[in-house]
Amino acid sequence: MTTILGLTANSGIEGVVIAADRQLNWYDDPPHETKFLKKEQTKKINYGKNWIIGDVGGISNQFAVLLKSGKNKLNTMIYNAVRRFYEHPKSKKPHFPEINEINTLLRRRDVEEDCLHAMVLAAKVDRKIGLWYVDEFGNLKESKKEYYITLGSGGEYVTKYLTELSEKGDVDQDVLTIPAAIDLAVSCLDVAQQDPNTGGLDLAVLTSKGVKYYGNFIQETMQRQKKSMIKSIKNNYK
Repeated sequence: MTTILGLTANSGIEGVVIAADRQLNWYDDPPHETKFLKKEQTKKINYGKNWIIGDVGGISNQFAVLLKSGKNKLNTMIYNAVRRFYEHPKSKKPHFPEINEINTLLRRRDVEEDCLHAMVLAAKVDRKIGLWYVDEFGNLKESKKEYYITLGSGGEYVTKYLTELSEKGDVDQDVLTIPAAIDLAVSCLDVAQQDPNTGGLDLAVLTSKGVKYYGNFIQETMQRQKKSMIKSIKNNYK
């Protein structure tokens, strides 16, 4: 599985921070046995000019095709999904029918429940910035009581951690800024690594000016630091 987290910042610059791990575990699952095969790095955050999605679920050809359909097409899909939510928040029809269609195909193939696609969605539509949970049926659900949404196998660790911080008074959601939300997101992903299927860090931020994606910057910086560290260690033996 994975860990996906969305945090709403409503103090200072309004925006949403989306964080995700980058770990992908492969298992062999014959009858009566689950065998770990290998671990890889993968990108779980996708984004456009005014939207970010963090996907939890298996890797399916149908979802890959959706992501490769082009930014303009994805922009339209997300805009329509959010507009449907604003107009009919409790509609019995899916707000995001494309996700429902993908998961319907997967259900027909008897895939496991945790391989169905669900998402954390941040989007700016009609000058309004929002954060939603997109369930496996394509329904958008807005968190009105909490300032965050978390999905995946590491989500329970994140929820427990954020609850403890709130009870101690270490986090006040009414005055959460984007810098504070970024710090909080990084801490949450660190805590979520108690889950064996969570590891690494990916990050994107949505504001009124659009989306900034930092995943590549994080990976490149970590690689430079690793090389510098190894070089420093080797220098002790010259």
